[in-house]
Amino acid sequence: MSKILRNSFFSILFFLGFIWLHTFIRLNSYIDNDGMNVYLGKAVIAVLGTLFYYWCFTGILDSLDSLTDTNYRKSATFCDIVCVITIALLIIEITTGVVSIISEQEIRVFAITLSKRYIFDIFAALFFPVVVEMALKSIVKEKMSLRTTIWGIIPILLLSLLGFLFFLAMRNIWLIDLVVINISTVVVGTMKYIFPLQKIKKGNVVGCLILYALLNVLFLSFLAYDGTSFTEFMYGTEWPEYCEGARYIINHASLSGTSSTLLSSAYIHDWLINRNNYILQLLFYGGWIAVAGFILFMAVFLILLFRLLGLKNFRIHRYQLVYTASFTILSVRVIMGTLYSLTLLPYPISLPFGGTNSIITDSIVFGLILYGAWENYKYERLLTYTLVRASAFLNEEPAYHLWVKDENYEEEGVLERVLVKDSTDGVFCDVEWIYADDREFAVFIPVDNPNHQVFLLEQINKADWASVDEQEISEFVMKAFVSCRIPACMEVEDEKHEED
Repeated sequence: MSKILRNSFFSILFFLGFIWLHTFIRLNSYIDNDGMNVYLGKAVIAVLGTLFYYWCFTGILDSLDSLTDTNYRKSATFCDIVCVITIALLIIEITTGVVSIISEQEIRVFAITLSKRYIFDIFAALFFPVVVEMALKSIVKEKMSLRTTIWGIIPILLLSLLGFLFFLAMRNIWLIDLVVINISTVVVGTMKYIFPLQKIKKGNVVGCLILYALLNVLFLSFLAYDGTSFTEFMYGTEWPEYCEGARYIINHASLSGTSSTLLSSAYIHDWLINRNNYILQLLFYGGWIAVAGFILFMAVFLILLFRLLGLKNFRIHRYQLVYTASFTILSVRVIMGTLYSLTLLPYPISLPFGGTNSIITDSIVFGLILYGAWENYKYERLLTYTLVRASAFLNEEPAYHLWVKDENYEEEGVLERVLVKDSTDGVFCDVEWIYADDREFAVFIPVDNPNHQVFLLEQINKADWASVDEQEISEFVMKAFVSCRIPACMEVEDEKHEED
């Protein structure tokens, strides 16, 4: 089995483990719950829906990607459209009161409302990375001129500001989370598109990244908060109350199993009601061994997801920023959520799939990573074809014939499945036609092909095809075959960015 498929399979098992733990806590620690199967249903539907709708959305992304083949005026047009839409929405919100986009924690259009919690991960993992990728690609393709660089940077800054304004009404931690994810996305995009340029001054690029980070910190400085301490800015005024309950559990938890002290504490029973914190709940029910096992569980889960990113295809994977941003989101959930659970950092964020909303939004992010893994699998499977002689599937003969729908093959067209026949039998194949030096070749992929093999034939007259014995020709045709069948999600033609 392919490593990508194996890692995908195990990551899905870990995903189901998270959902089981979420369900266990809901059934045992929440006053109201939706039943045993509802949470699994929500998560699975979110993943499957993401795979389908993102597959549809990639067609739109391909259309948007065409913007990067033009000049800076398209970036300016994008900025103008976004500004006009934003101003129009603000005017409607201020003057009518029936629409709310910025001032509330929900999007409200008349009586219809949608929590921004559901939109946060989609914005951070999908919309922002797509705009960053489009902008950086346009900068590179237009040779890093000053004018195009400025117009390429403006959409990134504009969307960063709009994202900040859009989530401004939410708690400070959401804005801090957004800043962390956005900065990492811009850094990864710069590493993919800008750093490989041969004549670029990397010191200047690093300086621009630092300025972008400082600009995001400046955004955060405008956030309102009660009090002056760091913990109140990050968490609010209830941090001491949280620490009191959490540290009581931490200090009295047993090595294994439920501590008698915690079990007999009415205060802790009341404190844990309706709390989705995996680590504190596990300390109560299973002790430190259960928590250590769970932290290891999360670490292995992140390792599996990191492998699914397929970083050896980092330079050519068209939507890599979407998948790395998704990985960043889940990594922040794990790292910061663990520190928060242990009262080491006032970063109030749920562990993966732990919250009422995040069981859906984190499932969406997980679905995006699985989709990226599938794209890597399609590409790497293409690279693993083994060229063999036609005699591996047919009798060794000087010539073979091609048939389509039981008719003698005459000329290839849009149909790419043929029957290759010898004197006694035949094999159905998918075929790729290759032309070189006024010669016509065909690479055949047998339908029943467990060993992932292909064979090569050359047309010697109108009706006959023969095996190719020339090593150089075989290598050339196989390279052309791979190039013709490369998935659209891989940008092999852009693998090397060079300046004139």
